[in-house]
Amino acid sequence: FGGVRTWYVGGTDAGFGYVDTPIRYMDFKLTRTLSYLYQHAYYAKLLVLPWNQSWDYSYDALPMLHTFDDVRMLAIVASYVAVAALAAHGLRVCMRQPIVILGLGLTVIP
Repeated sequence: FGGVRTWYVGGTDAGFGYVDTPIRYMDFKLTRTLSYLYQHAYYAKLLVLPWNQSWDYSYDALPMLHTFDDVRMLAIVASYVAVAALAAHGLRVCMRQPIVILGLGLTVIP
């Protein structure tokens, strides 16, 4: 189904410019990877603390991460550890409370 949809809409390139998605145009793969991981951590924070949401995050609203020594790496590690802990908890209690693993699945895979 995904292949047919990709063929029908003409590929997966959305054609956004540098101002819309600057991460895509970064030269270094490490910068792109860390910045995308930080987006996951930022949106995980918004799931828990839904203040200061915006419908349009403009250029440099979420600054790029360039190195591993940036303090925002702690947010990335914390968010992925939290997802792993919730998954472990959900798998442990899935026979008694299957709603836990369903909720996690719907959060991770919308």
